[in-house]
Amino acid sequence: MPVSFVGHQASVYSICAFDEHRFIAGDGDARAVLWDVHEPERGRLLATAEAHVFCVEYLPEWRRLVMGTMYGGVHWVDLGTGAALADVRQHDKGVFAIQRVGQRLYTGGGAGKLTAWDISTCRTIESLHLTNRSIRSLAYAPERQELAVGCSDQQVYLVDAATMTIKSHWQAHSNSVFAVAYHPDGMHLLTGGRDALLRSWSLADADAHGTGTHSTLIQDLPAHWYTINSIAVSGNGQHMATASRDKTIRLWRTEDYALLGTLDLTRSGHTHSVNALLWLGGTLISVGDDRRVLGWQLGTDY
Repeated sequence: MPVSFVGHQASVYSICAFDEHRFIAGDGDARAVLWDVHEPERGRLLATAEAHVFCVEYLPEWRRLVMGTMYGGVHWVDLGTGAALADVRQHDKGVFAIQRVGQRLYTGGGAGKLTAWDISTCRTIESLHLTNRSIRSLAYAPERQELAVGCSDQQVYLVDAATMTIKSHWQAHSNSVFAVAYHPDGMHLLTGGRDALLRSWSLADADAHGTGTHSTLIQDLPAHWYTINSIAVSGNGQHMATASRDKTIRLWRTEDYALLGTLDLTRSGHTHSVNALLWLGGTLISVGDDRRVLGWQLGTDY
């Protein structure tokens, strides 16, 4: 049975780590709430925005929270003082993804613009227009100094994080790419789409073809019945979890992509779309449209 963090009154869209046992959830009531895995009955409101909070990122060195909202706003909050540091409507429509890379933060939104921010000043550095469709997901590979960007134009773009130039791109799914994650082996990219497929792509092939549109499909799994919204790799790199609009979470072994199990309603799981996932040690946190935040105790093997 999962642990339930009760208190949200609207859909919960996003989640990020605060420390080893605490996390922040962003919801449709325009709130960012801090939760402790050891005190599920005691959430603490950290900040509010002007609209649905679609993505959140905590920056511990600065004690800052960044929220991306439904109307394209990027909100910077000092959690030490509670003061708003910046409030910029940087993207058209929604801000769907945030990714930190060192001293920079990257945001992606509804009109296909990828924006780099200076964390110390809360100001934009530059933007790259990738597509006319939405940017839905971001991931970063430190060893490659590269961002993977999943978009609603069916494409995945590999972008050099320092120069903001496109290294490669290809059609990854037959519809929107809602989730991207780098495989722990550093040689493959995992993608999840509105087509409900979980796919693994060879990064070696993408590198070899430079800025071309070719990449070899290594795995093609009919992982869910509906859209895959999130892919999260466990801390030890041996497992990953996928979250779907079909109300389920599925666990996979990263070594061979074997399906290990399904977390769903029959086990007191979500009753609506599962929107995002986060690993905190052996606990998998999930959030969904049913206003639920759940903690699945999966043990030290994860």
